[in-house]
Amino acid sequence: MDKLRDLEDQLEKVAISGEGVTNQTLSEQLLKDLLMIVKHPTFISFFANRKIFNFSFGYLDKLIQADDPDDYMRVLQILSLLPKDDVTSQQFQRCMFNNVDFFAMKLGFVVRQEHEWILETGYEFRVKLAYHSIPILHNTDQQLKLEINRENLVQDSITKILEADEFDLRRGISVRFVGEAGIGDGVRRDWLISLVGKMVETQDAFQTSGGDLAPDHTRIYPKQGSSASADFYRCFGRLIVLALIHNIQVGITFDNILFLQLSEKKITLEDIRATDPAKYKSYNEIMRSSPQSYDEEYYYFSDGSDHSDDDEGGRVVPLEDREKYVAGKIQKEFVSSIQAQTDNILKGFDGLLSVFRIVIFQILKLEDFDYLIRGIKELKMEDWKKFTRYEQGYEANDRQIKWFWQCVQDLPEEKRRKLLYNWTGIKYLPRGGFEALRPPVVIRNWPQDKELLDDLPRAQTCFHRLSFPRFIFLISISLRAS
Repeated sequence: MDKLRDLEDQLEKVAISGEGVTNQTLSEQLLKDLLMIVKHPTFISFFANRKIFNFSFGYLDKLIQADDPDDYMRVLQILSLLPKDDVTSQQFQRCMFNNVDFFAMKLGFVVRQEHEWILETGYEFRVKLAYHSIPILHNTDQQLKLEINRENLVQDSITKILEADEFDLRRGISVRFVGEAGIGDGVRRDWLISLVGKMVETQDAFQTSGGDLAPDHTRIYPKQGSSASADFYRCFGRLIVLALIHNIQVGITFDNILFLQLSEKKITLEDIRATDPAKYKSYNEIMRSSPQSYDEEYYYFSDGSDHSDDDEGGRVVPLEDREKYVAGKIQKEFVSSIQAQTDNILKGFDGLLSVFRIVIFQILKLEDFDYLIRGIKELKMEDWKKFTRYEQGYEANDRQIKWFWQCVQDLPEEKRRKLLYNWTGIKYLPRGGFEALRPPVVIRNWPQDKELLDDLPRAQTCFHRLSFPRFIFLISISLRAS
């Protein structure tokens, strides 16, 4: 313990002095001492909640080159215990993010229990780490080219996606619609968002979190007894992976029980709280019933569901077996009953991700996956205006631009969303909103040396670009005045 306290004194002097860590302020011997002491069982409890690590995190990179990378992981695990609002904690987050390649190599195919602390280091880190397991998008000329019949969108797409070689799909896809000239990012977004939306709306394929008590009625999971084909669900799994590869938010969210099955985790009573609040309440009451309140050794369970255990609509179960009974009911109703559909979704994922599917769903939290697949629905007008770029003579203070934004401001929410979709091919923004859009939204002035009186505003969804001439608003104002 004396050496441990000596090390703390040395590190505290560095923190108090405000100097960056150099070979002069922290010697190589101190580094060796640190690597040795982190193996001490009391190290985490001794240093937790202390601010002695308020020094340059660049110095920690030396630990990566140590003989045992576990030492580096150990130091970072300790630093992860720092208060979340501490400046040092922010430095720690940057250190983790900058060294994500190391963690991808260290974790391999499984996030072991001793490494679960890594998942608490921030959304950006988890997503960057997960994307190490997602196929790299190739250049457009190397992508698989699909021609889709818009009039038969779902069935034609299922056929084309399932006929495609998995290796080709991993490189990304380029889409065009039969009889239409458009091609590029905007067309691909339009196809993927429309297709996934129609598949989810298929009444017999998915159900949403049920009951009036459910906090979120938009989360989906396979419908029990669905007549939708195995190909339908397998294609759906592939489409979600394609959305991840192309970073397209398709506007849907997975229910927790589907997300957990994709990560191959066991579903517990708490996991069904939002999925089916009524059954959660019933099973929770069974678990919380006090044995002292009953004279008999057995308790007659009745959960209000379709009972197949006996003819009286309930089951006689020893009190000490309540936990096993409830776990069995959850397995039957939320896992086994949709196992065939879930397995086919898994096949769609695994065809493009292989063993990395488990890694991705172990690394990400449900809310992370929400941001990646659904995006955010809210359209903040101030951010929309703030992060819009202007080209070919337009500036933010031009009267035409001010008129334009006033028109958008006056639109109801649904029409604003339709405008954004026609402008960019995007219905749901990525996490970070308009600031995170790549490329950013653009408004351009049309060249004045062309005859444009018969033309209307034009959008290039691939480039998030809206073009209109100055005169268009003069015409609009004249029409309003008349």
